[in-house]
Formats: sequence, C-alpha cells, structure tokens
Amino acid sequence: MGCMTPELERAVAEAYAVFGAYRTPTGADFCAHCLRPEQVAALRAVPLPDLTEAHLDTYLLRAMNTWGGEAEFKHYLPRMLELLARDEWSDARLLAARCGLAWPPEEGAAVAGFFDAWLRSALLEYPRLVSFAQVLDVLCELGRDLGGYLALWERTATPGTVRHIAELIVYPPDDPALHRWLGGDAVGDLLLEHDAGAEALAAHDLWRAFRDVLP
Repeated sequence: MGCMTPELERAVAEAYAVFGAYRTPTGADFCAHCLRPEQVAALRAVPLPDLTEAHLDTYLLRAMNTWGGEAEFKHYLPRMLELLARDEWSDARLLAARCGLAWPPEEGAAVAGFFDAWLRSALLEYPRLVSFAQVLDVLCELGRDLGGYLALWERTATPGTVRHIAELIVYPPDDPALHRWLGGDAVGDLLLEHDAGAEALAAHDLWRAFRDVLP
C-alpha cells in the first residue's frame, strides 16, 4: 500500500465531501444482455469504504455505458480515487478517462484537484501498481502539460522517482518530447545523484547510448 501525501489526503477527503450526496442506486439501470442482476446486486451490497478494485474493476469497464449512469459513477468515484491514491488501483488511465472535468464546477474542481495531487506524488515511491508510462497516459487523458510535470519530477525526485525514470529508459514510449527529456543532462544527473540502486546505474549506461541516438 502506498503512502499518501498530505496534499493527496486532502484531495481524497474533498472528493468524498463533494460526491457524498450520491447514494447507492436501487434501480435496474444496466444492460440485461451484458450483466446479470446478481452482479449488480453484489456490488451494491458492499459498503462504499469496503470496496476494492476487485469489486469495482468490472463496473468501471462498463460504467455510464451498459452499467448505470453518471449519478451511480459519482457515487463510486471517491472510493476509486482513494484506492488509486493508496496504490490499490491499477488502471489509472481508464479511471481518468471516465471522469468528467466538464461536470458542475465544484465536481470538476474536485476531480482536477485530485489528479493534480496524484500526479505530483505518483512517482515518489517504487514499485507501484501504476507505472511511469501509465502516469504519462493519465497526463494525456487529462490534457495536462507534460513539460511542467517533467520539470516538477526533476525538482522533487526521490530514489523511487529515479527508479521509475530508469524503467522508462529501458522501455521508452514513442513520444519525441519525452525522448528529448530522457536524453537530457538533468535525467543523467538524477540517475547518479540518488541512491536508487543498481537499476539506476545500469540505466545510466543505457541513458548514454540513448542520448547518442537522439535526433
């Protein structure tokens, strides 16, 4: 289980406060061809604080499509965000994609505030369920500025951050801006400055080769 930063704890509490008015649905709002009534009933029978990703992952795949509407999603959303914050939720990209930043202002602000706090803290610890590559997917889903977060991760890097960066050098996504950053001196310095173990040292050798083939 990951450790939440104070900022992230506040963001989770805000999500519960903002979305707390949405209660467990009671209607039969689901596709009877895609789901069995007992599947829906089983999820609704579990108190919100006790739900895990195992309870909710199938729901998220179908949410607001063949299973329930927006109100039902907003009921479960604070718990899913909390699980993500605690590093107990693996598909961060899909969760971000389901969230509506064009919801009423208070709700949109709570979602945006949560993901801002999560993105700032997501790479502090290693290993995590959510990889650096998936963090980048979330940035893309939310339309965030990649450059700003790369600069932030440089400034606040921990040994955990450096291990995420080392993994990304081994398996780099196809993004020219990210490639330029990975091949920059700041990343090379990070790989040597932090006591991040053998992975970082091995990645530094790859970094040198990686930098030499950048356009």
